Amino acid sequence: MRPDKPGLRPTAETHGRAYPKIPAADSKTKQQIRADQDRRFRAAVWDRDHGIDRATGIPVEHYHDNWRLRGEVHHLRSRRAAPELRVNPSNGVLLSVASHWLADGRGGRLLRLTDPATGEPATDANQPIRFTCYDRAGGVLWSRVG
Repeated sequence: MRPDKPGLRPTAETHGRAYPKIPAADSKTKQQIRADQDRRFRAAVWDRDHGIDRATGIPVEHYHDNWRLRGEVHHLRSRRAAPELRVNPSNGVLLSVASHWLADGRGGRLLRLTDPATGEPATDANQPIRFTCYDRAGGVLWSRVG
């Protein structure tokens, strides 16, 4: 018996656990549902942004050898910080792989996504976003609203 849940006793159906075990078929279904949600989320972001990298304005493709021309969906608020927005298209923006690396703080430079009116971090991809690229010293390399 678990001390935090008095009255729950393992039974033959629960395989010795206080809570029922999830059958393998149910976990496959959950994986399929999650994969379908992710697919629809990415498709909605690609449709809204018309296959164009919002940071640079350059058209991108789903599959391309050049990482500046291959597109990826970037979450404005991370999936860990806001799991409820994981599949909300207003939380995703289409970027090239190169821009995505910079937005994640990789590659020695930093790409910041902010609201053009307030200067606060961008929270809605349906609105205009200011993309500003900084070098290691903090100097502005370029800025664009898209």
